[in-house]
Amino acid sequence: MLLTVWILLCPQTLSARQWQMHPADAYKFAQKLYEQQDFQAAATEFDRFVHFFADDDRAPDAAFYAGMARFSMQKYQQAIDAFDRVIRSYPGAKQAIEARFMISRCYQKQNDIESSAMMLRQIIRQQTDPKIRDRARSQMAWVLLKSGDISRARSSFLAISEKNQDRYNVAAIVSSLDDPDEIKHKSPLTAGLLSAVPGGGYLYTGRFREAGVAFFLTSALALASWQCFDEDLPALGALTGLAGLGFYSGSIAGGVASAHKYNYRQSQHFIRRLKDTHGPAVSLQLRPRGAMLAIHGSF
Repeated sequence: MLLTVWILLCPQTLSARQWQMHPADAYKFAQKLYEQQDFQAAATEFDRFVHFFADDDRAPDAAFYAGMARFSMQKYQQAIDAFDRVIRSYPGAKQAIEARFMISRCYQKQNDIESSAMMLRQIIRQQTDPKIRDRARSQMAWVLLKSGDISRARSSFLAISEKNQDRYNVAAIVSSLDDPDEIKHKSPLTAGLLSAVPGGGYLYTGRFREAGVAFFLTSALALASWQCFDEDLPALGALTGLAGLGFYSGSIAGGVASAHKYNYRQSQHFIRRLKDTHGPAVSLQLRPRGAMLAIHGSF
């Protein structure tokens, strides 16, 4: 929309240059900017190409790479809008399929796991090509794994068609997911119970400094409160007692939280190790100069 407004406001400057440019030259210029990682300028030039040469065979690629340039600049909402235009303008093209995969990745970057998975489910529902559907299932499984939803991730891996399971290392991945020794786990309940002794929950999860601080502060405040009451200073004793109770309660809550954080770190470590061991799938990815094989490893 901004591009259209700018074109309307500056017709003489832009039209004189663009209408005299051959489509091949305009596309090569946008390509060069993209390959030089001048993504802002590349996005603008790809947008211009689509506007002035909408009937050119390269228009779907240009529209797609206008979105890719914005994705590379980490402007994820703008990238989603650009990829959505690809889907609406070229619904039957291969670029529309890639645009859906990229929208899913944009949502992942925004930590919107449900929207990312929903887009992948849409691909599975709408596409008939088993390779595309299995690629979406594999990516959805990795997205769910990253969010910590191991059960749904396992189901997504197992939904991959039998003939493509070797390609996505399904058997090895599911075997690792089913092995209880693969992911170390700390019980939040146990951490809470151990926190009855100040710092016990932190000690259980290996956070020794926090354990020492919690034990020292809670004990010091309890001792100070007792001394105040012993010296007939009830107001000060009540104040230090309340402070000590606050630290004690915080120590219990912190111990439980530390168990959850420990489990999350272990889960993420397990996922990274799983990726390093089995790796993501190799799939077709578009490039400005044509199609090439690429590794989809950023989920």
